[in-house]
Amino acid sequence: MPEQPTPGHHQAATATGTAPTRHHAKGFTQGGVHASYLHVHWAATPELAHRFVRSC
Repeated sequence: MPEQPTPGHHQAATATGTAPTRHHAKGFTQGGVHASYLHVHWAATPELAHRFVRSC
């Protein structure tokens, strides 16, 4: 099954006021670390936790 985008909320501000024109990663995982500016509630998306555990 293809992975779906992770729903979440992020607060963004730009100095130029222009919207991004391409998709950018919202964070990363390495080992047992999940780092992101994206605010996620893992209980709202249990598959996110499963994917994270599988990646460790």
